[in-house]
Order: sequence, then C-alpha cells, then structure tokens
Amino acid sequence: DSGPSFSFNIGANTDYVFDKATGALVHIIEHPMGAAAPMTFTHNGRQMIVFAAGGGEGCELVAMALP
Repeated sequence: DSGPSFSFNIGANTDYVFDKATGALVHIIEHPMGAAAPMTFTHNGRQMIVFAAGGGEGCELVAMALP
C-alpha cells in the first residue's frame, strides 16, 4: 500500500505525514492548539481527515484532504 500516512500526536501542536512505501517524512503539520484524535472518511473518492483543535470556546474543527 502506498500513499501518505498520518501520525497524530494527541494533545500536541505538531503532526507528521509519512510516505507508507518508504517511511520518509513528507510533511509536518503545525497548528496553534493541541489536537484530539482524528476522524477519517471518504468523500467523492478522496480521504478526508478531521480533528478538533483547541478547547473550550476556542475549539475548532480542522479538515484536510489527502492527495
């Protein structure tokens, strides 16, 4: 299986994307607030990843599409 693989650090401000085939780091995702466990789903043939970031009134959903 090839393509990207996400490594989520729950509660941290940085997450990592790796290439499944090589293990090489592809991208670093930095966000200003800690993140909750991700949710993933497929929409129109593309895999989407959504996670809640922040807390309390400053909480927001962050969504990303895999290529």
